[in-house]
Amino acid sequence: MSVVVTFTPYQKQHHQELAKKWLSISTKVDSNFFLSWDWISSWLFNCDADILIVEAKEKDRPVALALIGQSSRKVFKLFTVKQWHLNKSGLQKFDQPWIEYNDILAINSHAKQALLAAIVKAPQWQELIIGMAKQCITDPGDLLSISNRVVIESIGYRFDFNVGNSELITDSFSKNTRQKLNKNQRSLEQLGKLKFEVVTNTDNILSTLPTIAKWHITRWQDNVEASGFNNKYFSQFVRCLISSKDQVTAQLACLHVGDDKVGYLLNFIDDKQAYFYLSAIDNNFAPSINIGNAMHSLAITHYQSEGMVSYDFLLGDYQYKRSLSNQKYSQKMQCYFRNSFALQVENIARKLKHKFKLIN
Repeated sequence: MSVVVTFTPYQKQHHQELAKKWLSISTKVDSNFFLSWDWISSWLFNCDADILIVEAKEKDRPVALALIGQSSRKVFKLFTVKQWHLNKSGLQKFDQPWIEYNDILAINSHAKQALLAAIVKAPQWQELIIGMAKQCITDPGDLLSISNRVVIESIGYRFDFNVGNSELITDSFSKNTRQKLNKNQRSLEQLGKLKFEVVTNTDNILSTLPTIAKWHITRWQDNVEASGFNNKYFSQFVRCLISSKDQVTAQLACLHVGDDKVGYLLNFIDDKQAYFYLSAIDNNFAPSINIGNAMHSLAITHYQSEGMVSYDFLLGDYQYKRSLSNQKYSQKMQCYFRNSFALQVENIARKLKHKFKLIN
């Protein structure tokens, strides 16, 4: 059966029609949080960029969808390179809500390959950026003949509740991790009675956002990558995502020590999978105690009791994720580029620079 692929510039008046089409596919397939309509619509609502809707139809029925952001960059400050970005704008201020598990939304592999082939054959781009994504998205042959480079590769971690035989989740942690968690808990209990709760009321979560933003900004103020809450588009995106309820449910885990609320975990639930999105901790409260680890261990226990499939820490190779997970995975951002003198020379220069760094 032939599949017809079209490219349409996205405009705000297309939003509701796109929602129907996106949900018609995403509710029928094994998708993920980042390809839910909640994520996509929240990003689009706060993105004022040049976006294309790429739609594959079979018998006038949508069978695959993707969004393409169009941007450009300069090579050697002379040559303009036109870029296409899968489900991203290509502009940092709009893409700070970092997408993972990126993919083409498709009813089956045939529809996905037809849409990907149409993107690959489109003449408007010189660089096609796909990521962060699992390797399987780039397996179809349409991309194999195109020059490419890995822009970023990152490790992610999750706790899979179907792995292991112990009913007590903490038994799966290493002895060293269990000892540290027990020490954390004893230290916190000396400061007050512990209470761990998970808030599901949207209004209550939204009302807590100013505190979350304040603590998050304080935590990341000395880092090269500052808090996303310094970016108004990120802040608006988070509010929209919490409020959106088509496929995803927002939950806010909170740890109380006595009368004090000392930390939050903002999580999203999609099809019995819990995704940890961000944390906010009061750094002025017992800074010597690892409150984050205590909260994550309590969250893992909570979500197991709720019948979840997994607790996904998402990307980022941090010690707390390594110690509190039982699975790890990798995702990449890859840049596919067409043969042009400027891009080939740039790629050679990039490789030489990398080799020089290794030598030194």
